[in-house]
Amino acid sequence: VACCWRAGACSVTKHVPQGSYLLTRNDIRIERNRELSKQERVTKADLEEFVRQHPTQRLLGTNFYLWAYNSSNPKRKNTWWNRFKRKIGKAPVLLDSSLTARSSQAMKIYMDGKGFLQSEAWFRVDTAGKRARVTYFARQGDPYRIGKIGYRFRDRSLRPVVLSDTASSLLRTGGIFDGNVLNDERSRIASFLKNRGYYNFSINNISYVADSTAGNRTVNLTMVVKRYMAGYTAEGEATLDDNRIYRIRNIYIYPDYNPSAAVSDSLYESRLDTLDYKGLKIVYDTRSKVRAEILRRTISLYPNYLYNADEVKRTYENIMRLDYYKSASILFSEAEGDTLLRDNRITYIGQSQDSTGIGEASYGTEHYLNCTIFCTPALRQGYSLELEGTTSADYFGIAATVGYQNRNLFRGVELFDIKVRGGYEFMRVKQKRNSFELGVSTSFSFPRFITPLRIDRYNRAFNPRTKVEVSYSVQRRPYYHRTLASGVWGYTWGNGKNSTFVLRPADISVVKLRQIDTAFLEQLQNPYLRNSYESQLIAGLSGSYIFNNQKINTERNSLALRFNFETNGNLIDGLSHLFGR
Repeated sequence: VACCWRAGACSVTKHVPQGSYLLTRNDIRIERNRELSKQERVTKADLEEFVRQHPTQRLLGTNFYLWAYNSSNPKRKNTWWNRFKRKIGKAPVLLDSSLTARSSQAMKIYMDGKGFLQSEAWFRVDTAGKRARVTYFARQGDPYRIGKIGYRFRDRSLRPVVLSDTASSLLRTGGIFDGNVLNDERSRIASFLKNRGYYNFSINNISYVADSTAGNRTVNLTMVVKRYMAGYTAEGEATLDDNRIYRIRNIYIYPDYNPSAAVSDSLYESRLDTLDYKGLKIVYDTRSKVRAEILRRTISLYPNYLYNADEVKRTYENIMRLDYYKSASILFSEAEGDTLLRDNRITYIGQSQDSTGIGEASYGTEHYLNCTIFCTPALRQGYSLELEGTTSADYFGIAATVGYQNRNLFRGVELFDIKVRGGYEFMRVKQKRNSFELGVSTSFSFPRFITPLRIDRYNRAFNPRTKVEVSYSVQRRPYYHRTLASGVWGYTWGNGKNSTFVLRPADISVVKLRQIDTAFLEQLQNPYLRNSYESQLIAGLSGSYIFNNQKINTERNSLALRFNFETNGNLIDGLSHLFGR
């Protein structure tokens, strides 16, 4: 075993050129600054992201991938076996001093950007034979902290709006002068304004002026809020204007948009007609394949509402959650010559007051935006065929499942699914009879709550679904014959973030035993198994709660949890009390 291990160890460096080294390991060592809290310290995981060269991946502590690649020497014949070994193997990583230096430099730049402006980073290379090991060293300097925080508004109309939300600011006096936090604050303010009508506002309208002359590693910070660049003059000079507030004027939706026909068919637009329904202008060809009330329930945008980026995102997500459209796009264009209110006085309560006691006011203009929503449907109908084969020492069997799916059965984006399954098993023992199974299952899924009471508000708030499932199957086995039927009425909704709720008020299962071999039943000692071969009716309530933050925390570890609950007998007990035994 020792000889084999040494032979494998030598083979990984056999093809390393003279004067080159095989990179075998990277280490990172950080000199801790005791004055920093645990949250303020830079970790190895933070610095590992800037290492530009990593050793060849290992398998169970061995150099299997590297050995497989080297054993397929390209100088040999290009046989399928050598190609296969190169495919599963991985090429050796030879030490590149320039990449090592750039990795060290990137670590220092990262620590400088985090506010540790006197940080240092360097490296050391240790070689043994044709192998090299790189150790990166980092010294985290004393941090620069934020002193005074001020604002400079070149667009004075935004002063009361921005200052009204300073309690949510990410910048704090005494906090570390972290470039990432500064950028996050720019993004936060831009999102805050975009949700209040400022359609054209972006993070580029915000910059900072940092003054480090105060000494004692303190930086006084001034946020500069710029005006909107409206265009250019004939001489090429930029023209600036106050940032505008926009309201939505018209909402056009194409529920059956065909991008290919729109480009290739010259008569496509001439065939389109428009239907006005509760603030929506539904544009369709011959007939809309989706009912107007379904579109209105899905789209949370309304005419004369202030532009809100969160509502636009929510509308897009609602459209895609219908599971009917393969793509959707929401476009906005400024309505020319449609200024809503010019020079209107806007008073912001709670801000600084002048000598008259009236809240600070600003003058601005409100403009209109036209919204156009293009929705391209997926295939309305689909078919599926599944074949399955099984075998064992006593039998072999075949099974087939035929399915049909319709994504818009009644023009309400209902998802209809039906499957028919049949199977047959051939017993190899002659005294045993063959067995078969035949079943059908179907389900309806509606993009809303269907209840005896009107709860339209929750239909819009939680993106709900109502699902009805029914199944029936017949099983004929050598030891028993039985039929199984089930019916489920359930609801699904979410909070729009990371939680999904499932409630099934009616969950009914019926097992009808037609025939059973008494000797087979008597040999079952487990009461649970014996009970499963008896006729029974199970009617109850069940549900689930699902937590999943995988889409939100993309840079951190994610968590997925599922909790199920089930009660049986409560439905039948309630009916018996209501209608008698």
